[in-house]
Amino acid sequence: MPTIPITVTSTPVSSQRKVCCVLHTEFLSRQPGLCKLGELLFGGICVGLMITYGTPVWMTLGIAYPLFLVNSSAALLFTSVSLFCYLISEHTYRAIRTTV
Repeated sequence: MPTIPITVTSTPVSSQRKVCCVLHTEFLSRQPGLCKLGELLFGGICVGLMITYGTPVWMTLGIAYPLFLVNSSAALLFTSVSLFCYLISEHTYRAIRTTV
C-alpha cells in the first residue's frame, strides 16, 4: 500500500477575547474607547444633576438652564449612539476615525 504525504497548515488564532461575535469589545480597551466611556459618564452626570437640582429652580436660572440641558442631552445622545455604532461595527469605527 503506497503512503500519501499529508501537509497540515495552521492558522494563527488571535489572542483577543471576544464576548460575542457581533460586538467589537476591544474598542473599549483602547484610548478612544475609554475616552468615549468618559464622555458618556460625564454627560450622564451633567444631565442627572441638571434634572435633579435644576428643575425645581429653573425659573430663577433663566435661559441658561434650558440651553445647557438641551446641549448636554444632545451630547449624551450623540455619545451613546456613536459608542453603540463603534461597538457594533469595527468598520464604522475605522471609517469615522479617518474622517474626524
